[in-house]
Amino acid sequence: MKSLKITIHWTPEEADCIYQLLGELQAAIWQNHGEDIVHMHDRIREEQLERESSFIDDICADLIGLHHDPIMASSFCGIYLRFCSSVNTTHYERRN
Repeated sequence: MKSLKITIHWTPEEADCIYQLLGELQAAIWQNHGEDIVHMHDRIREEQLERESSFIDDICADLIGLHHDPIMASSFCGIYLRFCSSVNTTHYERRN
């Protein structure tokens, strides 16, 4: 990856031009790639939730000794997750 060295000391007029350029660039990127960006973030969130769920299932099974009873482990974890989400709902909400 190449890095770009830019000047950060501008006149007010130059700073305004750069600010406007960045706004137009952001709008153009969003118009052309916004849907893909949203899908990418959705996939990342789903993967994180899957990893968390798997981790919690493993922890729950270890804690209550239900290695051979996945239904009980899943039920216990469901109760635990509902409790956690009632305490900290922002953790599982989609962030915009």
